[in-house]
Amino acid sequence: GRHFRMKKRVLIIDDNSKVRQTLEDRIESLGYDFDSAGCQTTATAFLQKRRYDLILLDQELPIKKGKPTHKQVGRNLIGQIRQDANNESTPIIIVTAHDGDNSSVVADLLFNGATHFIHKPQLEDLEEKIKAVLDKQAQQSKKARAVTGSKKEKNKPFTGGRLTFREDGIFLDDIRLASTATIIGRILRELGKRNATGKRRAYSCKDLAAILKLDRGDKAVAEAISPFRKAVIERLQEAGFAADSDTVITRGLGGYELSALIEADA
Repeated sequence: GRHFRMKKRVLIIDDNSKVRQTLEDRIESLGYDFDSAGCQTTATAFLQKRRYDLILLDQELPIKKGKPTHKQVGRNLIGQIRQDANNESTPIIIVTAHDGDNSSVVADLLFNGATHFIHKPQLEDLEEKIKAVLDKQAQQSKKARAVTGSKKEKNKPFTGGRLTFREDGIFLDDIRLASTATIIGRILRELGKRNATGKRRAYSCKDLAAILKLDRGDKAVAEAISPFRKAVIERLQEAGFAADSDTVITRGLGGYELSALIEADA
């Protein structure tokens, strides 16, 4: 594994360019990298590309630049972030101008996945808040590493395997990964197919939902793939291999595809 420390990266989402500038300056002075979005459309594009260490979200965000604000957008975006494999566990600080003292709004946002709040007038507390959030996150992942660390030493690198589709389940060599008839089973079969030139392709959630004719559309695909990518790590570690979420289903710019290390008899 690579042990050099990457700079923390923060995503700033706010339609007010002055507030955004202030947040950018603060983030930079803390020594973090950032990306900055002024509307939901831009924010979504960033979120699909990479994993962030922290997200600062303006609660009242327009969907597109210059369109009047629809109250719910900030909240809807949280829901979207929480369903996305990249940033499902990234801390989200809501930057709020006024609703921060309305406890039902706060409760609703927390229920939907926000982790902290900061008032725009009190941006001087921002550094402390951000440091606290990132420190807590670092502590948690350190703990997680310590727990798996003792096992990890023995895990050998996973160098490849074959995916087989049997009645009693889908297996990677002799490790059972999933049931055959489930949505994830159907997705894996689709990802395993090769075209006339022998190539496999990447699919977006929308592509897969259309091909598999799923009632709940791409939401159903995301809900199947995300836990599967996590489960793969556990199954392979139990079998003595080092694995990450990309070991079987890789997530790239083109969407989801079967890892190059995996052969499939689909």
